[in-house]
Amino acid sequence: MFIKKSWRINQNGRKSISYQIVESYRKRGKKYATHKVLATITSLPGPLIEKIGILLKSPTAMVIPEIKDFFKNSFVFGPIVFLYFFMKKIKIIEGLKIIPVKSRILLLGMILNRILEPRSKLGSVSWVKKTSFPVLFGIDKNKLVVNQVYKAMDILYKKMDSVLDSFFQNNKGETVLLLYDITSVFFEGAGPEGLARYGYSRDGRPDNPQVLICLCLNEEKLPIYFDILEGNIQDKKTVIPLIEKLREKFSLTQSIFVGDRGMVTVENLKFLEKEGLDYIVALTHNQARKLIMEKDVQPELFDKEIPLTIYTEEKKKYVLCGSRYRKEHDSLLLSHLLEKGKKALEDVARMVETGRLKEPTKVIRRAQKKLTESGCENFYDFTYKDGDFQIIEKTSFIQKAQALCGYYILQTTKVDLVDKEVETHYKQLKFVEDAFRQLKDLVEIRPIFHWKERRVKTHIFLCILAQTVVNKIKDRLKETGWLNEETGNSFSHFLDIFYQSNLGIFEIEGVETKIITRITQEQKELLKLFNMEQRYFTNFTDAKKLV
Repeated sequence: MFIKKSWRINQNGRKSISYQIVESYRKRGKKYATHKVLATITSLPGPLIEKIGILLKSPTAMVIPEIKDFFKNSFVFGPIVFLYFFMKKIKIIEGLKIIPVKSRILLLGMILNRILEPRSKLGSVSWVKKTSFPVLFGIDKNKLVVNQVYKAMDILYKKMDSVLDSFFQNNKGETVLLLYDITSVFFEGAGPEGLARYGYSRDGRPDNPQVLICLCLNEEKLPIYFDILEGNIQDKKTVIPLIEKLREKFSLTQSIFVGDRGMVTVENLKFLEKEGLDYIVALTHNQARKLIMEKDVQPELFDKEIPLTIYTEEKKKYVLCGSRYRKEHDSLLLSHLLEKGKKALEDVARMVETGRLKEPTKVIRRAQKKLTESGCENFYDFTYKDGDFQIIEKTSFIQKAQALCGYYILQTTKVDLVDKEVETHYKQLKFVEDAFRQLKDLVEIRPIFHWKERRVKTHIFLCILAQTVVNKIKDRLKETGWLNEETGNSFSHFLDIFYQSNLGIFEIEGVETKIITRITQEQKELLKLFNMEQRYFTNFTDAKKLV
C-alpha cells in the first residue's frame, strides 16, 4: 500500500490535489498492475498524511506526534571534540597520562574552558556541566563540584614538571633556541603570602599585588620551562636561576640563549659564558649609545644595508639591526632625554646666576649630580670658572645617538653566525611576547583569585597548556592560508564554525538516543586541514571511543 497523489484542473482553472490510500495488485493474465483505492484522505491535515505515508513505507517505523515530547537536552559538541582530538595529536593527552583518570578528565575540562569561555574554577564547573563534556567522558555532572577540581590541581602540582617534560620531549624536534622573557600578572585580593608582591606592573595595575611569570620557549613555540617568582624581582635577576634549572633537565651545549634588554648585565653574560652557553641579547639604549661612542662607530655605517656587524672583539660581535618603524618613537624619547638633561644644567646655571650657589666645589658637585640623574652625561658637559657657568653640548655624541634612533644593537657570542641569522633568531622572541598576549587576552590568565602558591602555579600551568593549544591551531590555520587578513577569518570565527555542531539527546520508548547535528561544508574543509576524520563529528559512538 502507498499514498497516491493525483491532481486535475477544475472548472475555475485551479489545480485540485487529492490523496488516496491505494493497493497495487495484478489481475490474472494482465501485464500491468491495477490500483485499488482503499480510502480517500484528501481532507486530512498535511502532516498526518505524511506520517501515514511513512508508516505505509515502513510498517515498523514509529511516527512521533511531537518531537519536543522526546527531546531531553542539547549540548555544545563540535569545539569540545575538536580540541580534545587536537590535544591528542600534539601529545598533551599523553603527557597527562601520569595523572589518575578522574583527575585527568577534570583538568582537561579546565583547559577546554580556558580556550572556549574562560571563567573562575567555580564558573568553569558550571560551564562544563552545560557542554557535552560530561556525556563524552562519563562524568555524573550532578556530583561534579569545584572541590574535585582543586583536588585534581593539587595532584597535577606534584607532577607538573614531569607532564611538561613529557610534552616537550614528544614535540621538541631540533631545539636550539632558548627564547626567554618574563611578564607580570596581578591578583584580585592579597594573593599568597611571600609570593604576591607590589612591583613594576606590565598590566598597568600597580595598585594590585602581582606575581612574575618566567617563560622559556623553543623555536617551535613550545614551552620548555616556566616558573613563578615574587612580583618585585627585577628581570635581570631571573636569568641565572633559569639557566641553572634548565641545566639540570637538558643538555645546553648546542643551545643559544635569546633575551631582551632587561636581561643584559655583566654578571649574567659572564655566567652564560662560564657555562659555555652561547647567547644573543639586545643592548639597552644606553649600552648601545655607549658602544657607538666608545668604539668610535661611524654614522656612515647606518646608511649601509643592515643587519651589519659594526664591532668585534674576542669571541663576541655586535650586530646593528634596523627597526625603521620605531625611528619616530626613539627620536621622541631621545628628544625628551636631551631636554631633561639640558634643563637640569640650566637649573644649576640659574642658581649660580642668582647667587644661590657660589662655592666652586658645590657648583661642580651639584651640576655633576644633575647630569648623572638625567642620564645625559654622554651628551652634555659644563665648565665653571670665575662665577661663569657654561653648558657644553657634545655635538658628535648627540649626532651618533640620533643616528641610532630606529635601530638596535645585538650582542652575541655566535661569531660564526651570519648577521641575518642573528637578527632572525632574536626576532623570534616575539613568540614569547605573543604567548603572553594570548595568555592575558584570550586565555584570560588574570586576575588570579587563588591564595595558595601551589594553586597559583597550577592555574598558570593550565593556562600555558591552553595557550599552547591555541598557538599551534593558529599556526596550522596560517600555514594553510585560512587565517589571514584578506579572508577576514579569525580564531574566534574558527571556533564559531565548530560551535554549530551540537549533540541532541532524545528518549523514545525508554531508549536514549544521541544525535549529532549534520556536519557543514565549512566544518568538513577545516577537518581536512587538520587531517581529522569526519566520523568523530557525525557519530557519537565513534567520538566516545576517541576519548
